[in-house]
Amino acid sequence: MKIMRISIYILFLAFFITGCKEKQEPETTPQAETTIETSEVTSEAPDMAIWKKDIQLDNGTQWHANRETTEGILKMSRMIENSSAATVEDYRRLGEELNKEKNLVIKRCTMKGPSHDNLHIYLQPLIGQIGELQQVDSADEGEELLDEIREHLQAYHSYFI
Repeated sequence: MKIMRISIYILFLAFFITGCKEKQEPETTPQAETTIETSEVTSEAPDMAIWKKDIQLDNGTQWHANRETTEGILKMSRMIENSSAATVEDYRRLGEELNKEKNLVIKRCTMKGPSHDNLHIYLQPLIGQIGELQQVDSADEGEELLDEIREHLQAYHSYFI
């Protein structure tokens, strides 16, 4: 499972990097970055801890994300909250829908510079989690992955506005 998760991350990260357009007006926030505290991260799953150690804030504040990215994250959150997934097929179908929205977020990416780099750090585990949800083998696995995705989507506003 761990090797599959890493392979999915690498595949989707490669797709994300090549598919992301960097068009936007210059950012109005300062470019200096401040690393966030990660002391409480150690109790989380290893993949969650990794991205939280790598992501940074903009001088202690959230990065400005483009509107389409924020709307896509919110739409994925609503999909999960409105879901009544209970079977393997339900979880896989929800994974497909989340994947479509995630692909739109990537396609509509217009961020650049440090905010863009930190968005990549944030999205990398989400890409892998959605990929895994599309391939679940049990409802229990689907429920666990859905909880991870829900938690990850909720963390978006800790780093981006």
